[in-house]
Amino acid sequence: MSNIEISAPGIGHKFELKSGKIWASQEGNGGPTVVFISGAGTVGLDYYELQKKVSAQSAAFIYDRMGIGYSSTCILPRTSLTVTQELHELLEIAKLPKPYILVGHSLGGLYARHFATLYQKDVSGLVLLDPAHEDFNHYMPEELNKLRKIKLNDKPKPPKIYKSSGLLLKIASYSLGRNILGLVPMVKKFQRIYRKLFTEELKSWPHEIKEKLINDHESIQWLLSGSREAANVDDLYEEIREAKAVPNIPTTIICSLEIDDFRRVVLAGESNELIAQEIEGKNRLYKDYLSNLSEGKLIELNTGHVNMPFRQPDTIALAIKEMQVRDRKKQDDKDNETIS
Repeated sequence: MSNIEISAPGIGHKFELKSGKIWASQEGNGGPTVVFISGAGTVGLDYYELQKKVSAQSAAFIYDRMGIGYSSTCILPRTSLTVTQELHELLEIAKLPKPYILVGHSLGGLYARHFATLYQKDVSGLVLLDPAHEDFNHYMPEELNKLRKIKLNDKPKPPKIYKSSGLLLKIASYSLGRNILGLVPMVKKFQRIYRKLFTEELKSWPHEIKEKLINDHESIQWLLSGSREAANVDDLYEEIREAKAVPNIPTTIICSLEIDDFRRVVLAGESNELIAQEIEGKNRLYKDYLSNLSEGKLIELNTGHVNMPFRQPDTIALAIKEMQVRDRKKQDDKDNETIS
């Protein structure tokens, strides 16, 4: 089951890389190119509407990491360095105009920062959508950190077959102990929830894209690959720390102030008070991060973590446009200095 590749809708195409084939789609032309880096559990096509809006100004590029979405399957999870180098190879093959503005959502925010650290000359700015951060837990209330650890430690350890399967199978195994037969209704429950949520978020999208994307999101393969990818998040945090991935380039962080239904699926009954403290802590973290940069901006939105690209495409597109205008002005100033 895990080795079956799901066919992509009739847009984009696959690029041949050293490690396999990666699905990607480009809209628009000119630079700086905007590259969307999806979060765990999401795919490049989830940013379709955003891509369309941004493509009116420049080239806009969406893609699926190896092992995710419509790209070739692989063993998950992987290191940030592997993901970052793979993206660099893809962008070189695609011959997109530099520099890039990277738009990283959630886990994609870590990868964006790592890429900008390794290939800083290629990146002119970052727009990070509720990005994951290695110091996240340090900004959370003690009660919340304790509660989340208790949830893991007080439940039976999952059998080895579950160990690298990520969030979905962990939830199932913790809830059901070692009763693997109970996994089937748990997966079906997730599929029903995901179908309902994505149907609501994509209701205005073109039918030929919407229907296939909804069906693929509720597939067992996508549910598992999305959760497996984030199974090593603590290792990713350590990797980012060691890489000192705080590139001093223009950065805009867009922070969600609400909890959407996607996140409620995995919050496991945490109180509204603790959730509010989590959001406040996240906000402080982003402000502290930006304070260390020469150019940083925080935008707060009354939207959720997962549904932000679906609910707020205009606001995000505007933040990207502002980054592009800033970059073009810098380039014009540089050209004028050269002429004079």
